[in-house]
Amino acid sequence: MTKNFPFLENFSKDFLKLRKVLNLLDKIKLKAIEFLREKKKIPRPELIDGVITQSAYSKIKHGSRRLRMDETEKLLLRLNARNQDIEDIIGLIKNEDLTIVKEFRDALDHPTEEKIICFYQKIESSKHQKIEHLRFSLMIENHFHDRYSGIPPVDYSVLTKIFNQIAETDYLTTLDYQFIGDFTIFLSANENLFQKIVTKLVDIKFSEVYSIQKTVQYYLPQALTNILDILVDQHQFTQAKQVLSVYRQYIDYFNDHQYKLLADYFEYRLNYFSAETIDDQKKILDEIGEFLKTVQILFPDMNQTKQIEQSYTRLKDGHSLGKPLYYFRKS
Repeated sequence: MTKNFPFLENFSKDFLKLRKVLNLLDKIKLKAIEFLREKKKIPRPELIDGVITQSAYSKIKHGSRRLRMDETEKLLLRLNARNQDIEDIIGLIKNEDLTIVKEFRDALDHPTEEKIICFYQKIESSKHQKIEHLRFSLMIENHFHDRYSGIPPVDYSVLTKIFNQIAETDYLTTLDYQFIGDFTIFLSANENLFQKIVTKLVDIKFSEVYSIQKTVQYYLPQALTNILDILVDQHQFTQAKQVLSVYRQYIDYFNDHQYKLLADYFEYRLNYFSAETIDDQKKILDEIGEFLKTVQILFPDMNQTKQIEQSYTRLKDGHSLGKPLYYFRKS
């Protein structure tokens, strides 16, 4: 039959490939469910009773059957867990990727030429297969090319392609937020792309973000922080006020007091640069100084405090431009 209709033969092959991939994903999901079941000390017969047969369970485990959504929900109900927990566990049990992340963090926490180059070479062959490895390699090239001769310059065409895709999407992923936060300075050099992405950030609906992954809540403020920093430095005050409003919505929605400090400081910076007279600027600098004293007393060891201190010092010294308050997250 398919010989007379070649497109059906191709469709059949593609369908089988897709089913194989989906079966594999369900196999991984079941592995995470098993991990959680063992941690909660629930016997397998008790977990699956009335939900799925042992035979079907074995088929899913070996990648020859799908795990239906309704079955997943019933299993999660008995485990007192949600899909996000399963996704977190999948990340936890992927030992290879977890090791890479740990090595990446260690390399950035204690950078030496040998350690950075060794890690870079380790992920070089896999950066075209794994997006996280591509991100790590681009970050290392961006931050260590000028320091170590063994690290090549960034291929900016790759970053441009990624940001073009982000600019056109109707849904921002966690990696989109990471790339925006990690490469804000590069992004800001392309006015068209920068403006498109700023518009997307201004239009964020936090009720939707809240119901998605917690990793969005982790990387979103990084992107907002760096974008806001660039807008203030470029004296784009109207857009800076819009992003600052979104920033405060994020803080209110997720009750994040650490970022409230940065939001308050950004408002001072915004007022400082948009002040009409030098006397007004001096007055605002004094207000920032008092604000900083309070922050230093309440949160002496917090990263945001150190970032505000450094930025305030630049302002006092007359150096308004500088590196963003966040360079990148080590994860």
